Amino acid sequence: TAEQALTILDAKPIAILITDLGLPGMSGTELAKEVRERFPHIGIIFATGQNEAPKLGDPANTALLRKPFGMPDIAKAIGSLDL
Repeated sequence: TAEQALTILDAKPIAILITDLGLPGMSGTELAKEVRERFPHIGIIFATGQNEAPKLGDPANTALLRKPFGMPDIAKAIGSLDL
């Protein structure tokens, strides 16, 4: 869940967050906004089966993975981040 992700981020230094857009409770977009406020250095990768890209106020240091995806797609998304 988004709440679990935030707990982990508070406890450990993490460089990249991969989140689905559809999460129970807080959405992936809402999670990303919270992460941006608290941890602006973290790269964010959105995974989605939807056709529309998520709308973030600042799309910098984000990437989008369309489902289904494989390891090469994840590697490409990570490579596009400014880490």
